[in-house]
Amino acid sequence: MSFKTLFDCIKYTLSQNNQKEPKQIQFEEKLREISFTDISASFPEKYFLIDFEPLYSFFRIIKGRNIALLSTYCSRDLYLSNLLDNLFLEKEVGTKQLFFSDFCGVVNSKETEQVFFENFKNQQYERNNSDLYYKDYDSLRYDVFNIDRLGNTNAIKDAIVLHWSKSIFADNRDRSHRFASLCKWNEVEKRNDSEIFNVRELYINTEKQKEFLDNYFGFIISAKTASEIFNVYANNSFINWQMYCPFSKSGFGELICLIIYKIPENQNIIDIFMHANNCVNINKFLQISDFIAKETNSTYNSFYFRNF
Repeated sequence: MSFKTLFDCIKYTLSQNNQKEPKQIQFEEKLREISFTDISASFPEKYFLIDFEPLYSFFRIIKGRNIALLSTYCSRDLYLSNLLDNLFLEKEVGTKQLFFSDFCGVVNSKETEQVFFENFKNQQYERNNSDLYYKDYDSLRYDVFNIDRLGNTNAIKDAIVLHWSKSIFADNRDRSHRFASLCKWNEVEKRNDSEIFNVRELYINTEKQKEFLDNYFGFIISAKTASEIFNVYANNSFINWQMYCPFSKSGFGELICLIIYKIPENQNIIDIFMHANNCVNINKFLQISDFIAKETNSTYNSFYFRNF
């Protein structure tokens, strides 16, 4: 290569960099002006439903394909999509005896109040005693795990264990109030009761966890906010976040996880997200998950810092 050709290449590269820099600065300035839509209802500090658990919520977002990648090109990222698909692993443990005192919540409930399972158990126990739905422990227990008095067959038979926090949730379609009351009654009468459940465990693939933390930052925001961000990023009001989904097909959820490459030129953008309200930093939860696995669920909640 001649010196002239080399010089022309360097000049062209510098020219390209100079063209990109103002656009980057402009995006950062506009990003700071965006007011992130409130998502606090999806991440309450107190909860007994599994959907509110932050890492489980991330798992569900991945399953729903509600992922956007902040990238210059609207192209699929096979490496990232494969990484996310294998970040969480499910394992059928089989039948296992679980004590009622070890449960910290349920999968489904019509109850909308955001409280810890301990509070929920107290409420349902007191409600049962005041209204006398069940006169004794054994009749309530039978109703939870068998065909109930109304002929409903949605008995509780399954449980989900979140490996990173050792949290156990009853995998129920129905009977959350009755199960909570049973757990409290068991506690009051000091029965130390248990039941055989079909157990499914959800855990984090540590190899993929490291790959993600080494190469990406992930932030959960509202889909509305994500579309606003990409409108500014692409300078096109018709752009929406689905066009930047790394999977072959995107989802349509209210929450999405925005993934950003962990490279120096993105650091200012990452810092904006790190300090934004209504923005959940997934990396923080993945980083502490190893420590949390050795602690109790209540300790896990005490590590849940967020800006709302």
